[in-house]
Amino acid sequence: MQTQIQCPDVRHVSLALCGVAAFLNIYTPQPLLNELAQGFGIHLADTTVCISATTLGIAIAAPFAGGLSDRFGRKRVIVLATALLALPTLLCAFSASFQVFVALRLVQGLLIPAIFSAASAYIGDEFSSQELPSKIGIYVSGTTCGALLGRLLPGWCAAEWGWSGAFAASAAVTLLLAFLIHLGLPAEKFVVRAHGRSTGNAVLSLMRDARLVITLLVGSGLLLSQVAIFSGVSLLLAVPPYQFGPRAISSIYAIFLAGVVAAPVCSRFVPWVSHRAVIVVALCCSVFGIALTQLPPLPMLIVGLGFFSTGIFVCQAIANSYLNSIVRQDRALAIGLYLSCYYLGGTVGALVPGVLWESFRWPGISVFALLATVATALVAWHGWQPVEQQGVH
Repeated sequence: MQTQIQCPDVRHVSLALCGVAAFLNIYTPQPLLNELAQGFGIHLADTTVCISATTLGIAIAAPFAGGLSDRFGRKRVIVLATALLALPTLLCAFSASFQVFVALRLVQGLLIPAIFSAASAYIGDEFSSQELPSKIGIYVSGTTCGALLGRLLPGWCAAEWGWSGAFAASAAVTLLLAFLIHLGLPAEKFVVRAHGRSTGNAVLSLMRDARLVITLLVGSGLLLSQVAIFSGVSLLLAVPPYQFGPRAISSIYAIFLAGVVAAPVCSRFVPWVSHRAVIVVALCCSVFGIALTQLPPLPMLIVGLGFFSTGIFVCQAIANSYLNSIVRQDRALAIGLYLSCYYLGGTVGALVPGVLWESFRWPGISVFALLATVATALVAWHGWQPVEQQGVH
């Protein structure tokens, strides 16, 4: 008999842990860019490639990951993918060259979508439409914690044991998460499908829904601006006048904690207003945050990043909620398509800071992210229709 912890709040904790597992390893290098440049003997701006390698891997694998949980079950895929993810994470610590390191980061990206898609599909299958916004808010809070821990842990460990020790610690935490999710996440009621229509036909059917296409664009814009801002900030803080070490840079990401509270709270407004109203207000908050980062004092930079990240994390919860509300068939595949576009945006967002840094520094990177954020808000406002008007309840 499968061992499980049965108590009312365990499912919520387990959903949050799924979010932590999904995000823990994606941005591990962000507070370590200067250390990686020194360790591998490369230019600082070139180190952002190791972030885009993982997001590219996610974008490649995401459309196919949904089918795994459809065939083998949501919980089983979440636990196995999380456990397997620990291996390339550990091997990163022993990379002999930057090329090997980037290749292992790509392998990490290929494994991560299985966690994303299975966890999101689990929520969509196990909860009613009325419960979806709050439950997805819990999951996104977990992703926020994972994004925070994935930056704090490497920065603090690197200060003591170097960047290799940071990746070894991340591998150990990843294995622990797999064990905790195995114990705490109840088995799904979803019936595993042995067969179904071809993936190609399913994709064509899904892409006929204009609401889904708009949601794919929104997701791409969200991660593009987020990764551009935080990769750029890591470059900014590593050089004069700041010259922060990995511990100080990673500590900046504690501002993500605001998103842990904001995502589930703001998601509760959806039934009273609309998805697009909440996401546009949240993106306005992000635009205000980017504007604040242009002011020289460090406290203003931190406050600006806080506004920006809070708005983005709320948007992630709203976009996931909208996606689950409009898709009733082939949900895991739809989530995979969303993740693919989402992380294609992240791949561009990781590469752009390295391109803009030498000529334009922080102002150029932040203006690029601001334009992407405004464009995302306009697409959501004009493209999303209220779910109730489309007959989805």
